[in-house]
Amino acid sequence: MKGDPETSAEYDAFKDLLGKVLAVPHSEIAKREAEYQKESALNPSRRGPKPKRKRGASRAPGA
Repeated sequence: MKGDPETSAEYDAFKDLLGKVLAVPHSEIAKREAEYQKESALNPSRRGPKPKRKRGASRAPGA
């Protein structure tokens, strides 16, 4: 068997970046994704299906 083959500088940089990305805990990624989803929901001109409005929420109680 051969020893470790020579790797390019680009591959080494990729491996370093991948190691940094994988070092982020899943809880942090989930927190950032939740923040993004909350911000995204406030954008009225976003693409895709819009959430339906709830009928009972817009009426005042007792009216």
